[in-house]
Amino acid sequence: MPEFKLTNLSSSADCEILMAIDYDDDGEVENQEFYTGSDWTDNPAELRENTTFICDEEEQEEWNYFFNGFMHLLETGELIEELKNLKEINDSYEFDDEDIKVELTEED
Repeated sequence: MPEFKLTNLSSSADCEILMAIDYDDDGEVENQEFYTGSDWTDNPAELRENTTFICDEEEQEEWNYFFNGFMHLLETGELIEELKNLKEINDSYEFDDEDIKVELTEED
């Protein structure tokens, strides 16, 4: 599964989300997983439960802004559409409205 790193462009906090996507033969998303700091899960809401892995405690407000932007992109399908266009390691795309950068870190 290709792996991606999402980072918050407008924050000084070192917040990131790692995710992996598995595509079927038609190029549609078959499975998506998110790294919680100790394991991979298919439920992005579980990222909320382990925010100390992702950000320090004093950075929680920035994490909330970042997470809400991430969830918006995930729920609207915008994130998945752009991820399909990232083909090579270090290819990236920036979502200006959400201040989020996504980068391909590992190929299939």
